[in-house]
Amino acid sequence: MQDSARVQKAIREYKLRRLISLGFFVAFLVAVGTLQFGGDSTLAVVFSLAALVLTVVIGMRLWQ
Repeated sequence: MQDSARVQKAIREYKLRRLISLGFFVAFLVAVGTLQFGGDSTLAVVFSLAALVLTVVIGMRLWQ
């Protein structure tokens, strides 16, 4: 039973690492897109942070 709990924890950590990596990629694309279309750098930071958080939160909810 303890091995099963360890395996579940390892799977959850793996998913979180993958989602964070995906989130940083999406945040980078959002920041570049914002700057390409004439947005302010502060706006790009806010949008990219929101994209990172939303990617991880929504991904953890959907990926179960």
